[in-house]
Amino acid sequence: MFLLGSSLYVKVKVGESPFSGFIQVLVVAFKNRKVNLSRNDCYNHSHGMDRVELTENLRFLNKACIIKDSNTDPWNLSTVEKVESLKSLISIAPIWSSGILLFTTSSQSYPTLQAKAMNRHITSGFEIPPASFVLFLVLTVTIWLAFYDRILVPILTKHTHQPRGLHAKTRMGIGLLISVIAIVVSAIVETIRRHMARSGNDMSALWLVPQYSLVGLAEAFNAIGQLEFYYSELPKNMSSIAVALFMVSNAFSGIFGSFLINVVDSVTSEGGNSVVVFIGCFHRLHELEEGSEFGD
Repeated sequence: MFLLGSSLYVKVKVGESPFSGFIQVLVVAFKNRKVNLSRNDCYNHSHGMDRVELTENLRFLNKACIIKDSNTDPWNLSTVEKVESLKSLISIAPIWSSGILLFTTSSQSYPTLQAKAMNRHITSGFEIPPASFVLFLVLTVTIWLAFYDRILVPILTKHTHQPRGLHAKTRMGIGLLISVIAIVVSAIVETIRRHMARSGNDMSALWLVPQYSLVGLAEAFNAIGQLEFYYSELPKNMSSIAVALFMVSNAFSGIFGSFLINVVDSVTSEGGNSVVVFIGCFHRLHELEEGSEFGD
């Protein structure tokens, strides 16, 4: 289908990669590290981009676009636009890293293992598959986005004077707070489930719905806020990087989650008694089913 619709696509000619421009800025700034900045310096502007003014933050990068002679080689003289683009990317790095923690809470497979060990019967003849509980997360995101956009935004705009109701960073903070609450709820449910399992009783898997809904609500706040924040902070020629940064934070969350699993498993397995909470592989699930952690 992708190839069949090729004739209808808007094809843009590939231009210079912004990442090569970032490397050039760093190289030139390093070459000019001994140059002293002054108010009388002349800076090189790009003629093919919207003109921007040089800012005072991260001033050492300003040395990359100081005009010293007639040499305009990009590895000897960068432009103000490239310098400011790099500054924008560096300035959003702390906010970007906060997204890793949020997506770590939703990238773990442990809730699926929880559901498999619980009573998933709705009726005597119907049982919810353990992996299908993520549907509650998706439904929460879908319902909340529609509710926020159509109902809350007009109300909040009157009080906050923000076009999107709440500022992007505010929504991101709310999302992080809700993700913490979701983990607390998950821990409480798991404590009760383990106690009931040891007593020989089955706990209804529907008790997992609140934590799934909270994680979905956290993603609805934080993920959309992240994208809007990136688009507002980055220059227009870097708009495609906004989505890339969002996906990279998802990827790092998986790596960070696996690291936490290995650390916790290593620490709690000393003496041969593992009390690991987060488990990320089906081989471990098989061991649990045989009675190590989810024992009768």
